[in-house]
Amino acid sequence: GVAPFSDPSATELEWCLAVAAYLVIRHGDAYIPTFERLEYEVEQMRRKLGNRERAQRVLATLNLNGSDSWSREVGSQGLDGAAITFARAG
Repeated sequence: GVAPFSDPSATELEWCLAVAAYLVIRHGDAYIPTFERLEYEVEQMRRKLGNRERAQRVLATLNLNGSDSWSREVGSQGLDGAAITFARAG
């Protein structure tokens, strides 16, 4: 059978962007649309990863402040089944 298609990783996209840049420099402007599309995809991937990292920092901050009872609830039931509540620690 054929393996299912998966989204490329950030590293794979960056490698493809470097190849496209080489093609533009070596073989001319015909490759600029490919280069621009890959450049856009790399920026979108970086933005998505940045959002995820910011979300992880928020959760880490909540856990450092002693507000981790909600994370145990989410961890045991998943987000769809959890009743998430935030309470001030202290």
